[in-house]
Amino acid sequence: METPGGGGQYGTLNVATLKELVRLQINNRLGHDVRDKVLPRLAEFGDYAGICSALKTSPVTGITSNDFEQRKETFGRNYVDPPPLTPFWKFCLEALEDPTLQFLCVAAVVSLTIGAIFEANCLGYLDGIAILVAVMVVVFVGAAQESAKQR
Repeated sequence: METPGGGGQYGTLNVATLKELVRLQINNRLGHDVRDKVLPRLAEFGDYAGICSALKTSPVTGITSNDFEQRKETFGRNYVDPPPLTPFWKFCLEALEDPTLQFLCVAAVVSLTIGAIFEANCLGYLDGIAILVAVMVVVFVGAAQESAKQR
């Protein structure tokens, strides 16, 4: 029943289930999310009172100092790993899903093609390059903002 180092189980609850419940509460803070996602999952365990009962504790008095070491050995430290960060390139791809930026990319390719074929000696392809640079700036700034929000 006990696995030192945090893989243990206490009653019907194990570490994975407790971590899932904590993440569910952290990730769903809006009223409708709590009602639709968190409360039904808590009801499976008999709400907070059922969780306290399964963990053999009280929301008023907590656990005794004797229980602390045993629970620490059973469950591990009281910490839930944060979810992994989304890579920057995924934010860039999401930014490129904007129809305006897609249209500008197509316009840049057309401008590059026409400029390279018909206006090569006049550097006509520079318009296409300028459009692509503008799109890249918008994508990188948007992705940087989204990445900063995540941290």
